[in-house]
Amino acid sequence: LSIENIAFDHETSSNMSLEDIDDILKSQAKVFVSIGRFSKEKGHLRLMNSFNRLWKGNPDIYLMIIGGYGPMYDETLSYVNKLDCRKHIIIIKSLSNPYAFLKLCDYFVLSSFHEAFGLVLAEADILGVPVMSTDILGPKGFMEKHEGLLVANNEDGIYNGMKLMLENKVKPLGVDYEKYNQDVIKQLKMTLNLGKHGE
Repeated sequence: LSIENIAFDHETSSNMSLEDIDDILKSQAKVFVSIGRFSKEKGHLRLMNSFNRLWKGNPDIYLMIIGGYGPMYDETLSYVNKLDCRKHIIIIKSLSNPYAFLKLCDYFVLSSFHEAFGLVLAEADILGVPVMSTDILGPKGFMEKHEGLLVANNEDGIYNGMKLMLENKVKPLGVDYEKYNQDVIKQLKMTLNLGKHGE
């Protein structure tokens, strides 16, 4: 899916045309991306605030937020228009193939207030995109195990992490996912066996 051309679906909506997004992704500009539903726990508003700060000193950067559903889509769009960097924030709703976009971005940011594991961190890493996450329970173990970048769970933390990325100080995790999958299967079997013995 990641090697397909970027494309909108019939139901996709965005504050920027596909042609303009394509031009940005093919340019020398650096693009941060975050993928997650448009809801409060994803921290998109504070992510945009942090990006706005970073953009003021680095005008050739962009932020792309891709979401499928959620109650805050309209609020997110409205918030973009209040920011100085509004022409540098791309909001996309409803994509059947976000991986084609993700593959062409430079950095992935998980800005959530709280989260389960956050599979998209692994998906971005598989595509060779450096990742960062707020220091929250779900992604914490995975990121610590693979020496990933965890940042304070606030706007300053997100800003500092994005700044490190822009300074080329954050590399892809390079996880061995074959081994990772085997370890997960082993843990699952152990858990199931413990459950049986506990009956």
